[in-house]
Amino acid sequence: MTGLEPSISDEAASPLQWHRVHPATPLVRMWVALVALALFTLREVDELVSGGYREILALAVSWTAWAVLVGVIAAILTGFYISWRCTGYAVDDERIHFKQGVVWRTERTAPLDKIETIDVRRPLAARLIGLSQLRIEVAGGKDSYLELGFLRLADANVLRDELLTVARLHDRRPGAVTTPEAGIAAEHSSIPVEDALYEPSAVAAQHVLTIPNSRLFAAALLSGEFVTSVGVVIGGVIAVVITGSFATLAGVAALLWGFGGGAVKRFTRNFGFVVTKSDQGLRIGRGLFDHTMQSVPTERIHAIEVRQTVLHRLCQWWQIRATIAGYGEEGDETMLVPVATSDEVLNFLAHFGARWTDEQTIALLVQGMAGDRHQAGDAFQAVPQRARLWDPLGWVRQGHWADDDQVWLRHGRLQRAVSVIELAHCQSASVVQGPLDRKRSLASVEFGLVSGPVSKALDHLDESVAVDLAERSVAEDRRFRQAATAVAGKSGQVL
Repeated sequence: MTGLEPSISDEAASPLQWHRVHPATPLVRMWVALVALALFTLREVDELVSGGYREILALAVSWTAWAVLVGVIAAILTGFYISWRCTGYAVDDERIHFKQGVVWRTERTAPLDKIETIDVRRPLAARLIGLSQLRIEVAGGKDSYLELGFLRLADANVLRDELLTVARLHDRRPGAVTTPEAGIAAEHSSIPVEDALYEPSAVAAQHVLTIPNSRLFAAALLSGEFVTSVGVVIGGVIAVVITGSFATLAGVAALLWGFGGGAVKRFTRNFGFVVTKSDQGLRIGRGLFDHTMQSVPTERIHAIEVRQTVLHRLCQWWQIRATIAGYGEEGDETMLVPVATSDEVLNFLAHFGARWTDEQTIALLVQGMAGDRHQAGDAFQAVPQRARLWDPLGWVRQGHWADDDQVWLRHGRLQRAVSVIELAHCQSASVVQGPLDRKRSLASVEFGLVSGPVSKALDHLDESVAVDLAERSVAEDRRFRQAATAVAGKSGQVL
């Protein structure tokens, strides 16, 4: 059991078993307003004190003032209590429900078989009293998520593990069934939702990667935001010296706030970065003030990109981003590793399956990260030399490698990158050919993935190669969906 008693008295007749959130939830949600109210009160008291002691003495003996103060406190506490009583969650065989609101009541639900990931978030105010919030990402778009909170940290961790376990057992979508055998195994291992949800969870975690805070700080100094901030400061000083006027400092301060704040945020949001792995996927913890423990089931990762910025080349550092079902184009959630050495990249990707420890895959990754068409034994098929006109700088590195399961795209000369796309997750493939490309028998191919930051297109290929890649993607997607449909048919479900 999670230790949370059933609640929501007005739902007594409902077949759902409702559970209360932590009693301090309204306080955590409203702490900013309470701090603002306290500061306003202190300011008023300070003005009274500065005006003399007679007003203070008169106020102290005023029954009206005390009655107002007690009334305000009582109203706040009563509102918090009613809000807490009207907030709760429940889980049935198909969905998780979350209900809140006093005057305008809302209830949001998330189908268990559509759950993509679940993150445990701990805003600063919640961390101070040991609480956390679950953010449940659901398939369906950018804003398809449910925030459930606040709970004790131990209860939130248990509920997250149990929901992820049940979600994987219920899931019959193509993206969740990697092989027919895996789907059949999941079918025969199904357990009742009530048993799965309320048994103690013991998910062992294996350490994968820890990034020192000193390196995170250095990476923030080598970020575009910080370099721009330094340039803004230098430009502002030069402007003051030339014009003799300090009026330009206002604009400099505004720019410095924007760019410098970005560099500070880059450091604080990744502070204490650590990655572990359990049976349910990767666990990524980060954050100095607002801490997040992100859960990423590896089967939800549709594409991976290893990227190196221009400034990070000075230290030979790399980033790893991923296109993950349930997340959007950008955001901290898609950054699997913000800064790592080459060896750490290889070790990190080795936890994604046996394929990533294969010698051929390791060689491909090394060539994709730092190789080009002139390297001896380069396995990537380079773009034709006639494409040099369209990309005179990057054409040396641009190329691809493909088999029946994956497509590797190598691109970028100043900002190097190699993308790995799982063909089983490609929903479509498009071949694009403009008038100038057509004259040179060139074409571009774009793979239809869910929204994400990983590059999913390769430009200026030989047109026959582009068509072959597109057909390969469509054929693999068709085979994968047929296998998944066969598994779902055996379990009596419809995809």
